[in-house]
Amino acid sequence: MVMRVTAIVAVILGVLSPVFAFAAPLVIGDPEVPDLGLEKFKNVIRAVCEYQGRTWVGTYGAGLYSIGPDGVNRYTRENSPLLENRVNVLDVCRGNLWIGTCAGFSIFDGKTWRAQTARDGVSGNIYHAILVDPQDRVWAGTAGNWLSVLESGHWRTVKTDQGLMEDWINALALDPSGTLWVATANRVFRKTPFSPQFHEEGPNWLKLPAAPTSVACRGNEVWVGSAFAGLAMHQNGVWYQPPVKGALPSIQVNALATDGSSRLWVGTAKGIASYHPQEGWKTFGTKDGLVDLNIRTLYFSRGSGRLWAGSFLDGWVYVLERPKGPFQPVLHAGVPVGSLGWMTRKRRE
Repeated sequence: MVMRVTAIVAVILGVLSPVFAFAAPLVIGDPEVPDLGLEKFKNVIRAVCEYQGRTWVGTYGAGLYSIGPDGVNRYTRENSPLLENRVNVLDVCRGNLWIGTCAGFSIFDGKTWRAQTARDGVSGNIYHAILVDPQDRVWAGTAGNWLSVLESGHWRTVKTDQGLMEDWINALALDPSGTLWVATANRVFRKTPFSPQFHEEGPNWLKLPAAPTSVACRGNEVWVGSAFAGLAMHQNGVWYQPPVKGALPSIQVNALATDGSSRLWVGTAKGIASYHPQEGWKTFGTKDGLVDLNIRTLYFSRGSGRLWAGSFLDGWVYVLERPKGPFQPVLHAGVPVGSLGWMTRKRRE
């Protein structure tokens, strides 16, 4: 990535936020660099996804957890075909669970496993983002190896010749028009469905070392979260910086999600915020069920209607069944918190 920091600062601030890298050739998440003290970060929650009636949780070193009414199962490279114990991204693509690790994709259909790695044509083996577009193409954002797309059975790499000017991909999102939005290490790009070219679409504050971490679409609004500058919103060709002073628990935004009620969810270093046009801003902290406030991932399931959140060092996983709260702790460092029988019931309105 463009922003270079010392190894100590990168480990403290950047490990597990897909924003920082070492001076080349070392990068956070490189499986060839085993001695960076990453044991400390193994319980960090990097991704959450619902698949086949269970909730799957990816960690940065403790492998993959599967949560269901019957309890918690743990998958590691030692007891399963999982390629690596650091799981950065999860998504359901083409009916399968895609598990983006630091050694390639493990793909699980509920019974069998297979792999997709650089040997199969993906541009790299460390992933920070994945999505499927309306044309059934799989887009995979890598850590320092550009953007890959699986189309007609073959991977190809998107680089500068198509207008993508940075190789470190932090987040991907689709707006209702089918436009693909890409947050890289220091910029934001977009590609319309009718053009092969990407175009830079960065707000002014991104010219600073703002480090965009996340992107999400709410109707015709595109929201971008930053590690150092809060939020920006793009609408009808114009960028805005919403007046969120006092509304965000922290200007360090680590994750974004939207739910089925046009609500935006913002995961920060000091708690969670939500925004709804008719309700305004609301913040969630310890009084609302959060234990570790440093939120690293958010995921809304349109199937169950539940919002999931995962935290930093302590490895807490929370679920929200009602927009007004509270959040319910479900998992702590791989250990269930209370009974999981509630997962069999429908979400409460």
